[in-house]
Amino acid sequence: MHNLDRYTTWPMFARDIGPDSGSALSTQNLYGVHPFYMCIESDGKAHGVFILNSNAQEVETGPGPHLLYRTIGGRIDMAFFPGPTPEEVINQYLQHIGFPFLPAYWALGYQLCRWGYGSLDAMKTVISRNQAAGIPLDVPYADIDYMNHYEDFTEGDNWSGFPAYTQQLHNQGLHLIVIFDPAVEVDYSSFQRGINALPFDGMWIDMNEPSNFDTGTYFSMEEQLANAKLSCPISGPDSSLDVPPYPTQAVYQRSGEYLFSKTLCMLGKTARRSRNFYDTKNLYGWSEARDTYQAIPQVTGKRSAVISRSTFPSSGRYGGHWLGDNTARWEDLQTSVIGVMEFNMFGIPYVGSDICGFNGVSNEELCLRWHQFGAFSPFSRDHNSEGMPDQDPAVWPSVANAARIALGFRYYYLPYLYSLHYNAARYGHTVIRPLFFEYPKDEETLEISQQFLWGSALMIAPALYQGQTTVHAYFPSDTWYSLQPETYGQKMFSGFNDVHAPLSSLTPVFVRSGFILPRQAANTTTTASRLNPFEVLITVKTNAASSGELYYDNGDDIIPNDNIEQHPRVHWQFSFTSSIVGGVFTGNCETCSTAVKPPTLDTIEILGYPSAPNFSGFKLDGSSVTLDMSKTSYDASTQRVMISSKNLISLMALKKKFTLSFSNN
Repeated sequence: MHNLDRYTTWPMFARDIGPDSGSALSTQNLYGVHPFYMCIESDGKAHGVFILNSNAQEVETGPGPHLLYRTIGGRIDMAFFPGPTPEEVINQYLQHIGFPFLPAYWALGYQLCRWGYGSLDAMKTVISRNQAAGIPLDVPYADIDYMNHYEDFTEGDNWSGFPAYTQQLHNQGLHLIVIFDPAVEVDYSSFQRGINALPFDGMWIDMNEPSNFDTGTYFSMEEQLANAKLSCPISGPDSSLDVPPYPTQAVYQRSGEYLFSKTLCMLGKTARRSRNFYDTKNLYGWSEARDTYQAIPQVTGKRSAVISRSTFPSSGRYGGHWLGDNTARWEDLQTSVIGVMEFNMFGIPYVGSDICGFNGVSNEELCLRWHQFGAFSPFSRDHNSEGMPDQDPAVWPSVANAARIALGFRYYYLPYLYSLHYNAARYGHTVIRPLFFEYPKDEETLEISQQFLWGSALMIAPALYQGQTTVHAYFPSDTWYSLQPETYGQKMFSGFNDVHAPLSSLTPVFVRSGFILPRQAANTTTTASRLNPFEVLITVKTNAASSGELYYDNGDDIIPNDNIEQHPRVHWQFSFTSSIVGGVFTGNCETCSTAVKPPTLDTIEILGYPSAPNFSGFKLDGSSVTLDMSKTSYDASTQRVMISSKNLISLMALKKKFTLSFSNN
């Protein structure tokens, strides 16, 4: 939400500048450029506007309301998206720029990183203590510490045995992501040597605005030749691009800087010397992500994940994004919620913040609350800076406990999260949504910036303030069920409710009526949890059917021709209807490949079911079913049904439909 009662100018020029959540209003440009906006009218209808331009640019907003767009080069291609719902606006925008990539399943697991591992042994110690604490963990990272003098594709003296350790991680069902900074030419021997030396699984591409720490200036060629560092002209005929007549607020708001400050000279050449860097700088991160995304399967033979700092429209086709070098403070935790929702609107749903904060010293309560929120970000990674104390969950017993609980819930519902990413990749939908995406005519939702949805069904209301014990959460007009252990299955009243947010329990999370969510029992790796039988959670909606879906594939197999329509998969669509007589649960396999072999569906939970089922009368496709009565029950006080039987329903390709029916007592 922008305040249109004041004049504000927002520069857009990819810069190595971290988020400044501590200021009352920070308008500085960050790592990427996304010239797209969405407007919600007073009647709840939405539209969007996209201006395709890769030069330095800015937007002024103010009274009227009005929006003024300026750019200092290139061309302007404008596209309008009529909606009329917010989700439809984003869907139309993504049809224009391209749908997001589908990350490998393991990339949805918890990830642990830091800059400052002094050696491979230090990394091993941190990973081992978190595994010993029972923290779900899928992806350890190696930051630039593993390199020799921070040079890409090299291995430092204290990192001898890194490839062997990576193989050990693989044997445990874990995966490795490593960092690379630009730029190394692909025909350098170090590139060819390095890319084959380490059995990595994913890539983290950083500093790709691109960043350069020590760019200088010169007035004359003689001065330039005498300078040992990269310098750019600020006078004479060669300076027209580096010192343009109007350099935008990207320069004006930072005293003493130029367009080339902390990056490369604007008169530089790109695209085989066919373009000026002045015109293409904002595309650098996008182009690196695209090439990295295309190269990794050629090296590993598998689907992967790419995380990029600098992004541009359509970057989501090739990778995800972390919200940058944030700070260990409560304000940064709070703005991280907004950042995750914003990047879903930009078509980059695989996004998250550095849990606990990157810069500065974190603390126990902040790190605990950040894990409770970060477990619900699609990209979930703890990361901090060189010289800062360790902040992995195992440092504090209370944080370890909170992380186990929050990540345990995440891993339990990963089949639902993965299905949402499939919908994003195949149909162009969001994964994380603001409340107003589902309730655009509810004016109250337009002001809610610290709650969010997984798809349409799960609502998360994290505690984001120091000393907070309750969350003043808003519940749009619908039936919502609590999934917190203390109030599990309890219906929530519409409007604002104060919900308990303990340090030692699950983040406040609620499920909406009318949906069917797939899940699997959690393990400490996705490699193990994918082997567990499936379950579904059904939430009953009065006088309406409940619906949901399950997407399942081999987890990291390459998508043929980058076309998900050709990808071997099992895609089940579920429906549940009920009446005073009984209930009917059906499944239809929209796409069923024999190359994919999902586990069976063994457990069904129903919330809001008003009658006790006759457990001896269940029928699957007309044949009687024997249930495991030690795991099957009905609780009249909470209207909760549990149904379980080993190998209850096959989800294999040979069985493309099923009907499970039962009567009430």
